[in-house]
Amino acid sequence: MKFPRQKLRFTSTYGGDRSDDGWLLLDVRNVDLEGVSQLVISLADVRELQAQGDQQAEVLKQARNLLGGGEGE
Repeated sequence: MKFPRQKLRFTSTYGGDRSDDGWLLLDVRNVDLEGVSQLVISLADVRELQAQGDQQAEVLKQARNLLGGGEGE
């Protein structure tokens, strides 16, 4: 099964840990995996997601700044 790109996400933080290499998150909600024995993920998609960076962390940082949170938080 070719895994849908829109169900892939990159994050640099997970479970309280931070990594410059980051993690690839596969959103398997609403994906029918019955009978699937392999997931195929394009490395080009992975590189593109990693190059875009952790957008969720950046949005959170911007929200904190708007709400008066510190720059270093």
